[in-house]
Amino acid sequence: MPTTLFPGTAAAAGGGRQRGGAAAAAAAAAAAAATAATDSAPASTRLAAVGAAALRALLQSHAAASAALARFDRDATLRALSLLPRAHPGAAWALSVAGRALAEAGDHRGAAAAFAAARAADPLRPDDVAAHSTALWHLRRPAELAALASSALSRDRRSAGAWAAVGNALSLAREHEPALAALRRAARLAPREPYPRTLAGHEQLAGDDPEGALASFREAIRLDPRHYNAW
Repeated sequence: MPTTLFPGTAAAAGGGRQRGGAAAAAAAAAAAAATAATDSAPASTRLAAVGAAALRALLQSHAAASAALARFDRDATLRALSLLPRAHPGAAWALSVAGRALAEAGDHRGAAAAFAAARAADPLRPDDVAAHSTALWHLRRPAELAALASSALSRDRRSAGAWAAVGNALSLAREHEPALAALRRAARLAPREPYPRTLAGHEQLAGDDPEGALASFREAIRLDPRHYNAW
């Protein structure tokens, strides 16, 4: 995976090399142990053992990245992702996780780059559209945001993420009422998802409706008390 997409990875590795290095050493030791244990076994058995060790290491890196993202720990997330092989089939997933970690840390430029790379790796991936659109909103990139929203909506008009992107695009154009309507539609399409309600709350604040914004934020927190964006 190209680490240049993830600003701060090198600094994170310097500050937390012990945990990342320990995981890498453990993975290498597991593979070495599997190889040593099967030196006298047939070639097919040796290959299977080495493959199993590599798979365990891969799953450990995936699990570590997911756990770190749930803790909102950007550096630990990026360290775990750096242990994944460059050509791993889950590259789109890894880039998506990196984008979310960078977005949580306020690195919208890095997040937008990671989300764009994830979409290039898997153009049909719908999961990151809302977060990607928010990064583009912060970067004030109306053309990219409009293109993202249009592409997502043309692919699936019942996608909450697509309507959230439409709302963000309209918000950036200062079309507050249509933006709010799009975000409310996103909320209806994803009744258990707090993020569209948080975006709606910010749009209501921009439209001078603090009471409506408070209701939206409360609903988002009710759905997910850890959704700090709405606090």
